[in-house]
Amino acid sequence: MKKVYAIPGLGCTKDLFQNIRIPNHELVVLNWPQTKPSESLKAYAQKFLPQINTNEKVSLIGVSFGGMICSELIELIETDKVVLISSTKNKKQFPFLLKFLKVIPLYYFLTNYFFTTGGQLKRRLLGFDDYYSKLFTDMMSSMRPNYFRHAINTIVNWQRTENNPKIIQIHGTKDRLMPVSLIDAKYIIKDGSHAMVLTRAEEINLILNEVFND
Repeated sequence: MKKVYAIPGLGCTKDLFQNIRIPNHELVVLNWPQTKPSESLKAYAQKFLPQINTNEKVSLIGVSFGGMICSELIELIETDKVVLISSTKNKKQFPFLLKFLKVIPLYYFLTNYFFTTGGQLKRRLLGFDDYYSKLFTDMMSSMRPNYFRHAINTIVNWQRTENNPKIIQIHGTKDRLMPVSLIDAKYIIKDGSHAMVLTRAEEINLILNEVFND
């Protein structure tokens, strides 16, 4: 059975993919390596390599921050299929919020408690409905101290501007964090939110089956 390596979004764990099924493929969700202050996204992506069998062509799925990491991994290893869900393939697709945080890094002044507690505003912004409220809180609170601060710094200072034609994007029309108007996605999920890998998994699974079993 072929493997597909998956990287969840910022502050999320393997549970983000609990509803994802790809026929004839094993989904292997990668763990978060330790972050460092002022670490480039390319350098951080390299830390995922020990978890990947690079002796064969690699297929990747990345959600949000995980998709950005996949955009760097594609330049480091030989890949087969690469799918980004609710993500950006380079900084040209960044929303206003990420551009703003690069200029005014407010995240430096936020406490770890702010990042790790669930919070109704954050949950709803990302599109986690009430059914996944506890899961969202549990995932956020499981992150290491300073993980969010370092990771956000890595994201807003990302340098990639190139478009790799191998990347396939899936995006939702109601993604409040990364508006679909900025994303040149091959597949569009109507009313899909930033958390649609959980909430709209049935539709995403159909697309993934098409991509990986063509």
